[in-house]
Amino acid sequence: MIEQTVGTPQVRARLEWMDVCRGVCMILVILLHSTSYYKFNDGIVPPFVTQIVNALAPIRMPTLFFLSGVMVNFGLRKGRTAFLARRMRILVWPYLVWCVIWAFASGNVAEMAGYEWWLGGWYLWFLLFVALYSLAAAIIPPRYHAISASYLYLASLLMEDGTKYGERLLFFMAIFLLGSALGQNIPRLEKHLSDRRLLVLAPAGIGILLYSGLFGPVRYSPYDVGMIAIVVLLSLAFCHWIAGKFALRPLSAIGRNSITIYLVHMPVIALVIEAFRAIGLGSFTPVFLGSLLLSVLASLLALELRKRVPPVDWLFAFPSRGKGSIAPPARAIAPSSGSPAVGG
Repeated sequence: MIEQTVGTPQVRARLEWMDVCRGVCMILVILLHSTSYYKFNDGIVPPFVTQIVNALAPIRMPTLFFLSGVMVNFGLRKGRTAFLARRMRILVWPYLVWCVIWAFASGNVAEMAGYEWWLGGWYLWFLLFVALYSLAAAIIPPRYHAISASYLYLASLLMEDGTKYGERLLFFMAIFLLGSALGQNIPRLEKHLSDRRLLVLAPAGIGILLYSGLFGPVRYSPYDVGMIAIVVLLSLAFCHWIAGKFALRPLSAIGRNSITIYLVHMPVIALVIEAFRAIGLGSFTPVFLGSLLLSVLASLLALELRKRVPPVDWLFAFPSRGKGSIAPPARAIAPSSGSPAVGG
């Protein structure tokens, strides 16, 4: 989910499917939070909406973590020091800034006095996890990422069920490093994703989504790894296919700027719900639609302001002397293992 810059039009075209996939996942995340935070604030969510949100659970976070792992290779080619410096700038800094913003938006300012608040809270755990996984990816030699993923998965099975900073942390780290291992040869990955024999898995994928909607959600548990793997594989293959058939610029743009959108959407949802409650309008439909639309619009506004107003950009990336962090021109990097070169 890391915002990437591409050195050549050819590479941009080849990576379009990744941006599309991340864009789809971001929309699913906003849909989830527009319902879950409403429910958290004692709202009543229609059962069929909950079932739809649960059905899409195997797609959202597992796919985002896998793709974050794939994309980490592009940054590592610039060297570990440069890679980690950039990750500090675009992950750790905004994580800390938005922990504060989220405290005010959610009305939990007093909670900042405790260390628990700085562990990710409602939605920022994703950035914290990616930052930690990036550190691991830089420390562990790339040739050992696959085997490390195997051991991390086994370790997740030993953790207490349902723990965020035990089972979930290790399980998603395994997915991240598996993505990194497979992302070291993008052409090979794309070849497998374009294999029509994957259609054999389509009925199983549909069945898993139905199961997740009716009896799940299926999303975080290492015991569900088989179901999650099938859904993630089919999601990647589908996005690879549609990106090659259709012009999906809005989805692609969302995917390229996924960090900004991820950071902005949740505080806006919290403020919208509070505003609706203040005027006595708390029924699900208007609150849900308002949360969804305004969070998207606020994210798009933030993207524009980042380009034009430097202090706004500082909310999303540590200030530097560069030309900004929205799509700066990238230096081409020599491909490794047949993979395309992009900026990290």
